[in-house]
Amino acid sequence: MIKNLCGRHLLIVVLMVLHLPARISATDYPSKGWILGPSVGVHWGSAKEIVYPYGKSNQNAYLSLLTWDLQPVYMVGIESRWESGEALGLNLRLRSAIPLMPVGKMTDYDWLYKNRDWSHWSLSDVTQRWGFTVDAITDWHLCTNSIFQFRLGVGYHLDWWAWKDNTKDSIYSTTPKSKNYPVAWDDYGAGQKGFRDVNDAVPMGVNAITYDVAYHVPMLSFTLVMEGKVVFLSATGRVGPVLALSHDHHLLRKEEYGPDGVHFFDFAFGGPWLDAELEFGFRTSKGFSLSLRTEYAWLNETRGHVLLMPSNGKPLELATSAAGFAFERIGVSLLCAWTL
Repeated sequence: MIKNLCGRHLLIVVLMVLHLPARISATDYPSKGWILGPSVGVHWGSAKEIVYPYGKSNQNAYLSLLTWDLQPVYMVGIESRWESGEALGLNLRLRSAIPLMPVGKMTDYDWLYKNRDWSHWSLSDVTQRWGFTVDAITDWHLCTNSIFQFRLGVGYHLDWWAWKDNTKDSIYSTTPKSKNYPVAWDDYGAGQKGFRDVNDAVPMGVNAITYDVAYHVPMLSFTLVMEGKVVFLSATGRVGPVLALSHDHHLLRKEEYGPDGVHFFDFAFGGPWLDAELEFGFRTSKGFSLSLRTEYAWLNETRGHVLLMPSNGKPLELATSAAGFAFERIGVSLLCAWTL
């Protein structure tokens, strides 16, 4: 009884706050036209660049793991929505990070011994070279009236980020000469190895690695909108597979690979990519709206392949199932929009 009363009171409060009309029409589509405006926001997250141990037996999950920060990233963008006046709608969004800004750290761990913990570690400060997100979603009003909209959409999403590091600290191990890591610690004599015994193995204050990664996502979207005369609330969930492409340039590995170091081109298809948005805003009678949006995006660890390109003219090398990707981002944005 108490539960039913509380539920009724909550519904009455929601209806009063939204100033909802009493009559509901099942064919009350939004008016035809464009909604257009700028956005500003801040985002936090990280991208993981993974190297797996080439199928060898290994007590560790990775051969190498680099984690690139987005802590924080400031973005500006332009966003729009088109309504057909019937069931069809279109969302377009382009956002850009402010380039050349410090965005946190990069940690680089290596496990060159298959039966010990990490053997190499380095820390760098990182600068954002660029960052973009792009969305193009076509959706259909599956259920629409003067209070609620439920939309199903299909489209494309892109997250594209690039970093440049500046080395700060490192600890390495004196590992035996080998072309095929990881190796067994117990197979080598004490005079041939040392565990985490080399400090400042990497020159400090130099650019050792640049990295860029793009996550291409064909996706399904599900949106629920609750509209009032003044305020509105929308929630969106999206899911899709990912085509991930990246380029890692190790500039300091000149002795082994040539004067310009070595390039790693990673690629994978998998996922899933999941993201969600919640937006709350106010709309005036003159067609202006102001809203606040929170969002979260996540890519499940996805395994792929790597193409290694030396700078000394030696042949390209392909390592299958040796590369991996993972990503996470959370953000908040302020949006202004006008109905055209």
